[in-house]
Amino acid sequence: MPDPKSNQSKIEYIPDAPVMRLLAVFCPAVFCLLPVLAAVATPEPPRELRAFYGDNPDYPRTFTSRQDVTLVWEKSATSDPVSWVILKKSTLQNAGIEELRAFARALEANPKRNRIKLGIEIGVFVGSRLRSGSPPGGMAGEESFRAQQHVFRKYTDPVDKGGAGGVIDILFMDGPIHRSVFPPGGNSPFTIATASEQVVRWMECFREIYPEIKYNLICNFSSWAYAGTPARNTRARARGADGFGDYDAVLDTLPPLAASRGVPFEGVTTDYAFDGFNNEGPTDQPELVRGRDFRSRLRALRDKVASLKLGPGGAPLRFGMLCNSSRGTNAGNYATRVELLNYLEEIHALGLVPDRITVQSWIKYPDRWLPETHKDSMTNITARILHRLRRQRDISADNTP
Repeated sequence: MPDPKSNQSKIEYIPDAPVMRLLAVFCPAVFCLLPVLAAVATPEPPRELRAFYGDNPDYPRTFTSRQDVTLVWEKSATSDPVSWVILKKSTLQNAGIEELRAFARALEANPKRNRIKLGIEIGVFVGSRLRSGSPPGGMAGEESFRAQQHVFRKYTDPVDKGGAGGVIDILFMDGPIHRSVFPPGGNSPFTIATASEQVVRWMECFREIYPEIKYNLICNFSSWAYAGTPARNTRARARGADGFGDYDAVLDTLPPLAASRGVPFEGVTTDYAFDGFNNEGPTDQPELVRGRDFRSRLRALRDKVASLKLGPGGAPLRFGMLCNSSRGTNAGNYATRVELLNYLEEIHALGLVPDRITVQSWIKYPDRWLPETHKDSMTNITARILHRLRRQRDISADNTP
């Protein structure tokens, strides 16, 4: 392992890790590591790179990747400090304990910055536990937690107890209602109401061990009906033109129940690609969605979420969104850059400025992290979006290849 204090590298590099291929955590500094980063960070196109900006108006910077080697920089190759890191639960599950300990140490506060916070994205339910209990599903929340807790304890237990000594700050709960009401293979015992009860029981289990942890609900928006528009993608296991149903049914059930039981959500985040937002992406019901307005419903959802004073202490729920494009990130670097920057302009034109925005690619592009000065790198695109959000204007008018 290279010495993290050696001359130009300043890198803590953990080779042959089973799950974390590329996780970059950027701290305040200048472009001092470009030769090293260019060599190690671009051996293959990333499967997912994401930059998370939280808490308008400061929009702190976070980058995450679901690849399988951890790279933590003590000095930055970007122009802004990082405040958060977001990992998938399976990343913790498959990482070795020494790797997790090194990662936890890297997030600790130091003289140059505060502690970097950690979020975990998780689907909530373990599929094999969805029918546990009597009646079927009546223990799905508790049983799923029991099946998962060892993953979290491995990271958060003290080092002298065999853990990594880390801290988890927030859980991003990815579509727990549709995952339980419409599971692969069908035959679900749940309604939205009974699924919500099990989600809250799962959250209560977490509260027992992690009383300070926060919760955020991710909505897979294209597969839900909303504001008079049908789902764009009904998915094979959903029912009819409305896909998973009207998302108001979730908002009117799950957040109030969670708040009433002392485990409130702090916000809702939409997963809604730019091509779907423009009603231009692939759909399994083209005749039904042709000519419909799929933009305004995003603003309607923002207004609904912001009206719900169901957050901690009765605060309004925060509205977040993923800034992604299936079309752009499949096509190339230029298409990705133009689509993501255009998405930001379109939501501004709607008067829709989210409390959080996540810049995301699940597919092939952008195919490089660095340097931030390169107009097609992930760090360049996210820096431009950061500047746009902070100063209400782009740092560049360049939309040419």
